[in-house]
Parts: sequence; structure tokens; C-alpha cells
Amino acid sequence: MTTKILIVGSGGREDAIAQTLKSTNSNVELVCAPGNGGMMEIAKCFPVKADDSAGLLALAKEIKPNLTVVGPEAPLVAGITDLFYASRFMVVGPRKAAAQLEGSKWFAKQFMKRHHIPTADAWHFTHPNDAASFILAHENQPLVIKADGLCGGKGVTVAENGKEALAAMRDLMVAKKFGSAGNTVVIEKKLTGWECSLIVLSDGVNVVPFLPATDYKRRNDRNQGVNTGGMGCYSPVPAFTPALKDEVMKKIVTPTVNWIGDEGMPFRGFLYFGLMITDQGPYVLEYNVRMGDPEASVILPLLKSNFSQLLLASAVPSGLRGVKADWRGEDVAVGVVAVAESYPDKSSSDEVITGIRQARELGALVYHAGTARNMASEVVTAGGRILDVVGIGKNFRDARELAYTGMERINFKGKDCRTDIASQLS
Repeated sequence: MTTKILIVGSGGREDAIAQTLKSTNSNVELVCAPGNGGMMEIAKCFPVKADDSAGLLALAKEIKPNLTVVGPEAPLVAGITDLFYASRFMVVGPRKAAAQLEGSKWFAKQFMKRHHIPTADAWHFTHPNDAASFILAHENQPLVIKADGLCGGKGVTVAENGKEALAAMRDLMVAKKFGSAGNTVVIEKKLTGWECSLIVLSDGVNVVPFLPATDYKRRNDRNQGVNTGGMGCYSPVPAFTPALKDEVMKKIVTPTVNWIGDEGMPFRGFLYFGLMITDQGPYVLEYNVRMGDPEASVILPLLKSNFSQLLLASAVPSGLRGVKADWRGEDVAVGVVAVAESYPDKSSSDEVITGIRQARELGALVYHAGTARNMASEVVTAGGRILDVVGIGKNFRDARELAYTGMERINFKGKDCRTDIASQLS
């Protein structure tokens, strides 16, 4: 029996979800809204934007999917899941109330503090003068400045001194670099350690942990430059030992899922934990309420389980009880993101992309992130992050070499990428 799945979104995460659904289950029919220049190769795409909840509901009523997977965070925070549930459609994604874990960083901080989930000390401000006074009182210590609302994976500055902190705060609160998302800012103490991400799939009670991953957010090599939506990634994480995983599950993941449910907001769907591993143990840097991007591009290719069955189970109360995900043995994945040279300040559009087929012929995986098709059906640029090129191997050296060799085959005007993804791993 064929399972019809509607995928909402148009980025690398959504293409990775689509390709994994196809590769782990031949009996799926994929529909995407709006999709991108690559997703239309394996799915029927409709030009309905991800933030058009009413239009997406109308589409669902027309095509009658067995399941809808909401990729990006904005429609989840806006309440698309509630809308779909009201019309009896099964959805992978939390309701609006639970989506506040990503929709408001201050909500998330208060939640963690109430339930003793380890996280950095933080303060919030709604007026720039109050925020400036706080920064000046702490000008000799590093601070993290965050917009409270959604910024597409951006809106966070790690400031080493008061001058940098003030500039970041003014960008958010005065210049409104990210619009209303910066009406409130959250200021945190900077934690010291190493970062990684753990994503779990939840049915509201039970969770299935996926492989951990490490994302490279800084724009330039050697972790220089501004924070971005992600320049590359690898999975799994050698330093994320079984003992550390048990600690994270016990102190962070299980309490989060239990307490959000006890507060009347049972969480179903993907829950992303951005972690800092310190000498005192793991701390939560942030929650996301969806699969990460570009994490999806390196985690999902390593999945052996039937992905559609996992997703369908997560949409049913207690559907994941006793379920475990199977992974591809000792394989590892390294992903490199091809971006427009002006990213993240500007996007690229209508530049013809060549070499995708050649990269795939080498064995690299290519996921479309910011692409479209022109009138001649050529793949063209349509965003800041353009493609995720992924290598799979028995070790990180081989996986990295495949990813970068594949990246060399791909060309478009203004193409750029980091050259040091996973370079410290062998």
C-alpha cells in the first residue's frame, strides 16, 4: 500500500527528508509545498509557501495525505499543526504551545529553569537602554546576545567584550536587523566547552534518539566570521560517548519531554537539543522544534530504518513505545554547504548550477537547499545556502574527501564554501 506524504518546506532539510523517505521505503508518494529545484525530481511540487497555513490546509484537503511533515520552524510556531489536527490530518510536528520552545528563547529559558534542566544563566530585556546598562555592568565578561524570536538560525552573537555585546544588541533592538524577533533580547553567560546537537523523535511520551551531529555555524574557516544557518556538519560525534548520551538523556531529554507534557503541551515530532558539553556536564544552548539543517543532511543518510514508519509512529500517541532506529553500522557522514559568496548578507538567484550529476556519479550525495528551475528547466540558485554535498565513508577522512571532491564538480557563479569541515577528524 502506498503512503502519501506531504512535506512542507523548500530547504536542504526538506530535501534530505524527501530523499530518505524514498531510499528507505519504495512505497511512498511524495508531495512537496513548495519544494525546490531538486525535490521536484522525486516529488510533485505545489507552489504553496511554507508560511501559508490556510493554503497548505486547502492543499491537504485536495490531495489527502496519510501524513504531513512540517520541515521549517515558522509554520510550527504559527500553529499549522493545530490547524491540521482540527481537520483530522496526521502531522509530524508540535502544536503551537509546545513550539514556543523555539519560538521564544525566553520561554525556553524559563521552562528550563523551572524544571532544573541545565542551561546558562540568562536575563531578558525589552528596552535597549536597560539592556545596555546590563551589558556595561558586565563589560569585562563574554556574553551571548540572542534575539528572542525566530531568525532563521541566526540572531545570535557570542560577544567577547562589552563593545561587541552592545553592537549586537543594537543591531537587534534598535536597527531591527531581524524585525520584531529582536523586540526582546535574551542575554546569557557564555559557557565554555564543545558543542554538538542531539535530535530525537517524540510521540509525546516516548523518544527515539537519532545520531548526534556537529554543525559549523561560523561563516569562514577556523570558525571565523558571523554566525550563519550552518556551513557544514558531520555525524556521528566521536566524543559523544555512550556514557555522555545516557547523561544527556537522563538530565535533559527525558525531563524536557516529560515536563512539557505535564504542563499540558505534549511534544510530538522532532525535538532538537543544541548542547554545550562543559567540564560540569552537558548544558542546553537552545531548543529547536524540528529537524536541524544541515544536520539532516548527515544524519538521515545513515538511517537504515523505514523512515516513513518512524514518522507515522510519532504522530500517534505512544506510537514510538519500544521503537528503536537502526543505523548504517560504522559509517560516518560529512556534509559541506555550498553558499553564495555574499551569504549570509545576500542571497543568489538565477545563476545556473552545473555538476550535480557528476558529483553524484562519484558517490557523493547532493541535497538541494536554495535552488529552483528556470524556463529551460535548468537548476539555478535561489537562496543563500544553495546545496549540501555529503560524503559517506568508513572514516571521516574518506567521507570528507568524497564530500569535497563532489563539491569540486559543482559550479555556479559566486559559489563558496568552507574548506575545513571535519578537518580535525580522521
